This record gives sequence, C-alpha cells and structure tokens, in this order.
Amino acid sequence: MEVIITKGITIATFISNNEKDNKEIYNIIHFLQDNFSKSEVIIFSNYEIKEKSYKNIVTPQMTKYRRIKILLKEAKFDDILCFDNDITMDRENIVKFIRNCFEKDYSIAWGKIKAKKIKGFVPKLINIDKNLSHNFIRPLLWNTKLGISLPGQVFMINKQYFKDNLPDIDTVYDDLMIGTVVRKEKLPIYFVKDVLGYEKPKGNITKLLKQRIRWAKGLAETIIYNRNNKVLFYIILHAFSFNLLWLPVYILIYKILEFNILCGIISILFICYILADKKIKNMIWVFLYMIIFPFVYLVWGLALIYDLITIPINARFTRKEIDMDKEFKKLLDEAKKYAKKRILSDYTYCGHVSCALMSGKGKIYTGININSKCALGNCAEQAAILEMLKNGESEIKKIVSYSVKGYIYSPCGKCRELIRMINSNNLKTKVMVAEDRYCTISELLPEAFERREWENEDE
Repeated sequence: MEVIITKGITIATFISNNEKDNKEIYNIIHFLQDNFSKSEVIIFSNYEIKEKSYKNIVTPQMTKYRRIKILLKEAKFDDILCFDNDITMDRENIVKFIRNCFEKDYSIAWGKIKAKKIKGFVPKLINIDKNLSHNFIRPLLWNTKLGISLPGQVFMINKQYFKDNLPDIDTVYDDLMIGTVVRKEKLPIYFVKDVLGYEKPKGNITKLLKQRIRWAKGLAETIIYNRNNKVLFYIILHAFSFNLLWLPVYILIYKILEFNILCGIISILFICYILADKKIKNMIWVFLYMIIFPFVYLVWGLALIYDLITIPINARFTRKEIDMDKEFKKLLDEAKKYAKKRILSDYTYCGHVSCALMSGKGKIYTGININSKCALGNCAEQAAILEMLKNGESEIKKIVSYSVKGYIYSPCGKCRELIRMINSNNLKTKVMVAEDRYCTISELLPEAFERREWENEDE
C-alpha cells in the first residue's frame, strides 16, 4: 500500500495570458493531493477559474516573477511545487522528487524537462534544443559550480529562503532572477536527473522567435539590475552557454575539418548522435538544428542588444520600486482587514474590494465597495475618500485597493478622476498597482480633464 506523506506542501500553478485551465491540470492536482495528505492548491490566472475548491489568485497581465513573490507570502507551507499550466507531469518521478525534497535542505530544486513529441518541423528542433540545455548545459554548469538558472516549467522552492529575499523588481526571466539570489547568497540546491515533465513546444517559427525575443528582454533586465553585482559573471556565462555556445563549437569543427575532413565528419556525426539521445533516426533533426538555430540565436542576440540600449538603467528598477516600505505595508494590511465579502440581500453584496489610503497628514482612512444587480453601488476608493473628506482632509499621499480574491486593484477611471479633482496635490498620489510597483495619479491619468475644457462648455 502506498504511504501518504504527512509533511505539508503548497501546489501552485500559473495560467499564462493566452491559456485556459484544463482537465489535465486538475488531474495532476488531484493526483498530488492523493499522495500528499497535507496540501493546499493556489492557481494564478488572469480570470476567475471555474473550479471553486482551490484558492484562485487573479492577477491580470502580471509576470510569473511577480506571481511567485505573491505566492511566497500567501503559501501556507514552506515546500512549494511550482509548475506551468501547459506541463504534462511524469507522475511517478514528480512524487519521488517531492519526497526527496522533503528530506533535503534546499532553496530550489528541479529535474529535467523534455518537449512533448508532436508532429511538426519546429517542434522537433525544439526537442533537440531542450535535450541540449537540460541534459548537457545546465547540469554541466551546476556541477562545476557555475550554474545560475533553473528550468522554470517545474521546480520546488523553499519559502524559508525566499520570503523576503527576492528583489522588488519585475522581469519576464523569473528562473534566472531566482537563480541570481541563490548564487549571490550561496543557498543550497538540489537537482535530479529524472524527467519531471513534458512541455508542449512552440508550433511555428514565429512563436519561437517571439519567445526568444521575450527571453532576451528578461536577460537584459537581469543584467541591468545586477550590473554592479558579483553574480554578473554567472549571468553572462549563462547567456553565452545557452545561446552562443554554438560559435566556439562550429569554429572547432571547422578547424578539425581543415585538419582532416574525415575527422571533421566523424565529429559532426558524433555530436548529432549524442544530441539525438543516441537514436540514429533523430540525427537528421540534430543536423537541421545545427543549421537553423544559429539564425534563431542571431535574432535573440539583436533583441538583447536593443534591450540593453533602450531599457533605462534606473527607470524600471528604482523609480517605481515600492520595496514594501512601512507605509505601503501598513496600508495593505489595513485593506486586507476589510476585504470580506458579505451578502446583504438577493440583490446586493459588499466588501468584495476594500481600500486604505494615507492622507497628507499621515492618517489612514478605509472603505469598502458595494455592488448590486441593478448597477447601483460605490467603489471602495470612493468610500475611503468620503471618510477622509468627512474628517476635513483632501490630500492623499498613498492609496491601496485589495480584493477578496487576493490581488491588488488599480482604481477605475472615475476614482482616478475623483482623487485628482479633490486636491491638486493628488497628482503626486502614489497608487499601489502590484505588491512591488506603484504609479502616480498623473501617470494613470495622461491627458487628464482640465478646468479650461469645463469653462469652455459654460461659454
């Protein structure tokens, strides 16, 4: 009889912008719950999922990195399994992997990811690329103590090491940014040779190039943020190993061919055989990969250079950083207290959204929303503002709105206008739009309504 593990685990999955929750994702969740008696499930998505028995944190247009930062605060257990929505798990290997993690001291842990075997020219080439990165490059780098990235599709993360340790920035390269913290702080890692899951490869060259351009942007963000950090060397080595290693390899092959054509041909055949998982029938795909993928990496390189030039060094990582200062943290805690949905009647409910604001004098005012089926209601921001006005103040220093679903709201257009109109200084009001980011009202209201337009109407 199978022994059920009693140590707790948080199971978290991430549904991307263009994805939907599916039967496979719920099947693997049910399977994991059957094997681990103490567990919780957290699903991040851009919309409310149909399955109501799991905690659903709706985070529209939010990067996975920022979702992970929220996850580390919301997770009940220290051991957290993270996996993408499009991953098909190897069930036997994932259970064994999690059990081993329970017995290890680790900050992050991972295994191998392979591409699903599907028909198509591009998917077959991506399968070769996955084999190269997961079977050779990443293990070699970590075994020589030079590694810095993990496969972001499936991994375990230990909350104890990261709860207050991830930089308050935003990036699309979550696996690399997490790896930089591990390398910088010399945190313990654990990785296995087993295949933990299978990823559906991009179906065509356009999607593949868009993915590589996105990766280039994430790498540029990571380089810029860590430009004065000792881990920069490892980041550059990572970029070279995963994207430019073909250059010295091709030069070496050329030199061997120049020395002896037969030795050169044997070298090429040997490389094809190894990257084809020692399957002769797949060697033709490796050969095509060696011809075509350098052009993919060329696009990646041009995108990286463009991003390094165009991303402002300070604007993205300093000007908008919240760093969860005491004032914002206090406001968020206050807002969370009142985010409790209450059914008032068959027609009306309240408290789905709460708001906390800090006035110019440093006082905190709160409010909740009210909604009805006939479109009557009031925003939480308006309720908090009215409470402030009742007490003789109109200037707002900072404001936060929070939903019972566990995510932060940005004020609607009507509330933005109200904040601006009650006090001209409120153009400087800082609005929390995510746990690690804020905007000012002036930024949220470009080309705002002006009094002169109003006066012209009167004429």
